[in-house]
Amino acid sequence: VTGAVLVRGAQPQPGLLQKRSAADERWVELVRAAGGGRLMLFDARSPLAAAANKLRGGGVEAAKRYGQQVVFLGLPNVHAVKHAYRVLMAKARASKIRQQLPFSAGRHVERPWLSIQAAILGAASRVALLLHEGTSVLLHCTDGWDRTPQVTGVALLLLDPFYRSIDGFAIL
Repeated sequence: VTGAVLVRGAQPQPGLLQKRSAADERWVELVRAAGGGRLMLFDARSPLAAAANKLRGGGVEAAKRYGQQVVFLGLPNVHAVKHAYRVLMAKARASKIRQQLPFSAGRHVERPWLSIQAAILGAASRVALLLHEGTSVLLHCTDGWDRTPQVTGVALLLLDPFYRSIDGFAIL
């Protein structure tokens, strides 16, 4: 138990005019303090997606105001995930071998689907390692409802010794 905290949420709302939010800035400072002064800010999107959200009033934390750089994870949005899943399932149905997984030995894996899973696992591993080392993590995305719970949920599973056991894995 390191005292580090894991917080997830939606994007800040600076927009094109780079509006400040004293409440947001104070909240980030409270998160930093709660975890002993060490904090890492992650944005699950790509830098391009974050920049595009400025047009709709969203955006990303300004490093100067928050005393922290934001690390972009570049995870695909829910539409890309759904598309990759549909492609994977179509290939599985087309194989007409429902008992075998579509990525069994000797066959090419549907790369987009597995690339997404690998990206989520990689991001979760990074978050879990920081928490284990005592660094608090603030993770956000556009709305905080698709990519962020995936990353935080997997990170918490990675940190829990029970779920890393055979009995814990069986329950999952």
